[in-house]
Order: sequence, then C-alpha cells, then structure tokens
Amino acid sequence: MQLALSIPDVAEEICKAVEQSASPEMAVVNTNRELLKNRLIKILSAQPIHVASNAADIGETFRRLAKEWREETAHISSLTKMVMHPKYQRIIGMGPAVLPILFRELQKNPDHWFWALQAITEEDPTRPEDLGDVHKMTESWLQWAQEKGYL
Repeated sequence: MQLALSIPDVAEEICKAVEQSASPEMAVVNTNRELLKNRLIKILSAQPIHVASNAADIGETFRRLAKEWREETAHISSLTKMVMHPKYQRIIGMGPAVLPILFRELQKNPDHWFWALQAITEEDPTRPEDLGDVHKMTESWLQWAQEKGYL
C-alpha cells in the first residue's frame, strides 16, 4: 500500500475531487484548474511533510493536524477556505492509510471531512439531495466505510 503521494499527485487528486464535486461551493472553473493546482503545490511544499511509517505514527500525525486545522480555521466560515488550509491538505496527502482513522474521527466528531474523503477515495456515496446536511453525509460515508471494510 502506498502511504503517501507526491505533492504534485496530491494536488492533482484534489483538483479532480473539486471538479467531480456536485457541490456548487466547491466547484472550480476549468480555466482556474492550473492556478488551483499550482497554489496547492506551493501550500504543500511550504514545509516538510512527515510521512508516517506505521499506524501509530499515522494516528498521531492525523490527530495533530486535525487539532491544528480546527484551531486555525475556527474563525473561518468559508468551507472552501477551510478545506484549502495547509493542515487539511496534508491530511489528504497522507493518502489511503489515513482512511480508518479519518472514519473513526467522523464517527466521534462529525465534521467537514467529506472533501478529504472524496479526494482520497475518488468516490462520493452521498446522495445529491443530502448535500449540505452534515448528519446525512456522515451517515452515507460511514455506511460506505463499513461496506469497504474501513470500520
């Protein structure tokens, strides 16, 4: 299993998730795709990214990044700005190895992890009529996680 993607690969996966998103708030005009990708590469390259080597390291890294993300975005009302935050992007950069931890976090503390889940899994089990309803989106993702063996 690949534990981490290269920074350009992570940026590309985020751009794909944004393009595939059904949420108008997350939509990006195709002409801005390269701008978005370059900005993501700059954000992700700003500081070294620790690549966790085992499950304990991955859990510790996720908890630290999630805590810092929440603290640093508590005053932000824009979902787009929240998910573009460098700490959130680093969680996405942890790749599939972080999914079990991310799903356990979603069970305990439902939050806006849906963009990250879409970017990592390249899927979205949320029904269109449930978009924007954090409770229903959480239920959809947790059911998906159980079906795929992450929980």
